[in-house]
Amino acid sequence: RLARHGVHHALLNLGGNLAAMGCVDGRPWHVGIRDPHGTGLAATVAVQGREAVVTSGSYERWRLVDGVRRTHILDPATGAPAEGLDSVTVVHPNAALADAAATALLVAGPRRWQAVAAQMGINQALVIDRQGRQVCTRSLARRSRASLTAHFNDSAD
Repeated sequence: RLARHGVHHALLNLGGNLAAMGCVDGRPWHVGIRDPHGTGLAATVAVQGREAVVTSGSYERWRLVDGVRRTHILDPATGAPAEGLDSVTVVHPNAALADAAATALLVAGPRRWQAVAAQMGINQALVIDRQGRQVCTRSLARRSRASLTAHFNDSAD
């Protein structure tokens, strides 16, 4: 809709999800990815053209149940709150797919997120577990600024 009205460069906040189009002053937009364990950023990623940056997290909406923190995101296979990951960020040209994938990877957890990402055709993702460890796909690591320490083998590389 913006492009139809002559806007070709914009960064839109869609309730925490970001959509980028074009660039800023000939350079990519730099989008910060929040550190769920602190007040700063876990990483920044350069985006340009038409891409969405979507984060699904268990660190803002949760409650204590018998002294254990439980997220608002449920695993449909078990009906229980998703466990193991605090944040998943996906970068993809399709905002709806990025949104669905970020939540699916969070539910998949630390052992299965890579397989789910591959099944969904997602090759740009950053996950942060409950201990604050960051794991990133190789494709996203090439575009980001952070100390991302581990990668999985992207099928698109």
